[in-house]
Amino acid sequence: MNSLPPPTDPTFRMKLREAREARNLSQYALAKLAGVALVMPKRWEDASDKYATLPNAASWAKLNSVLFPADHGADVTMADAPKSLDQASVEEIVAELKRRGAVSVIVNW
Repeated sequence: MNSLPPPTDPTFRMKLREAREARNLSQYALAKLAGVALVMPKRWEDASDKYATLPNAASWAKLNSVLFPADHGADVTMADAPKSLDQASVEEIVAELKRRGAVSVIVNW
């Protein structure tokens, strides 16, 4: 594995945990090295966390830089990074909301 899968991948949380543990990092250490809030690795790994979420493109790149330094160094390519909302189609946004547990989505415009 040369990078984490995109956060929209159903295996993202598991792969993040596996990569972190393979580098013998605690969630706290990963947060410090990636320069993110200390609570975020837990929220990204644990879908049952009350505040569970997924990383944005910038955080995803930081995670890859820390977890796969030989492959990415300081230059992480974000070709597989998640799209920002302004780049996603309505269909992609609705699909992502459903993947995250939304039972139904109503779009009014």
